[in-house]
Amino acid sequence: MNKCFEGCRRILYSLIALVVICPALPAVSYEREIANLSSILSAEIVKSGKKSIAVVDFTDLQGRVNELGRFIAEEISGNLTSHSQGFDVLDRNHMKRIIEEQKLSLSGLMDPSAIKKIGKLAGTDVIITGTITPFGDSIRVSCKAIDTETGKVTGSARGDIAKTVTIADLLKLGISGDSQPAAVPDRPAKRTDRAVSPVVERKRIAPGKITWDFETGDLRGWQSTGTAFNTQPTYGDNPTARHRGQPSNHQGDYWIGGYENRHSPTDQPGRIQGDGPQGTLTSDPFMINNSNISFLIGGGCDINTERIELMVNGQVVQKATGRCTETMERITWDVTDYQGQNAQIRLIDFSSGGWGHINFDDVRFR
Repeated sequence: MNKCFEGCRRILYSLIALVVICPALPAVSYEREIANLSSILSAEIVKSGKKSIAVVDFTDLQGRVNELGRFIAEEISGNLTSHSQGFDVLDRNHMKRIIEEQKLSLSGLMDPSAIKKIGKLAGTDVIITGTITPFGDSIRVSCKAIDTETGKVTGSARGDIAKTVTIADLLKLGISGDSQPAAVPDRPAKRTDRAVSPVVERKRIAPGKITWDFETGDLRGWQSTGTAFNTQPTYGDNPTARHRGQPSNHQGDYWIGGYENRHSPTDQPGRIQGDGPQGTLTSDPFMINNSNISFLIGGGCDINTERIELMVNGQVVQKATGRCTETMERITWDVTDYQGQNAQIRLIDFSSGGWGHINFDDVRFR
């Protein structure tokens, strides 16, 4: 009887572990699959002996670009840069300008003559291109390494990433002048948090200055994907208002509180949206003119799913995450090596589990 009881208890513990662990698997799967694709491509490039590569935006099968294709290209480009073995990775913005100047679409890069021409203009030996194709609850990512001298495919890799709510949102967002989202079947987001009030449409603000402390009460100069930042910025110390015991430590009146849903003084104190929503928030490009960038950060502490990134010329060069507390603290990045270059700051929220949110405020340049 004791052995039977012990066996049942083990089974029960295993089931509980699966319930706790499984929600986190899609995000881990995404990180691992992108890293795996990058590793395969890197090995193929090293084997070919090529010394310079460039990664262009990935497209759907019709040659259309969306936010997911651009995001995956940036991630692969960053991974290849971080783990390059004897080859250089060209600036993606440089490649984009050349393609635009030559009035080429990304689908046009399938033409060997176009590949050769772009290779000479950009000074790259290999162009990494690829496609993204939805299959039910996953996305097939197919990559190709094309030799710019011969126009032939010298390497390839493919894999599947889980179609989380955030990934699905990125897939639907068209870019490069597209006014309509890419044609992708919609599916409702699964929410496990409390009810969130409707988001009031804000007045559209002309491009210009970026709000670095959010005291404008809006997200001017920032572009969002997904739903994680729909109700931002947050007004006041909402964690204290909901008796969390962890004051936000924000500066001024407004800040980015990924768990919160109090956008204005007239909203009920303590209201939340929870950890359910996922998404990204990316600043408009800016020039680095100082030696240091500092900011307040809090919230989740898994750098794989909750983080702040500094992108320089499209490449991720710095990352930071919280300490699993609502109380923000200031951290500083040394950006001396990047002075005079174009940069963006990006907030990542790719988790709906516990501490699946990021807090952020008061960016300073010194």
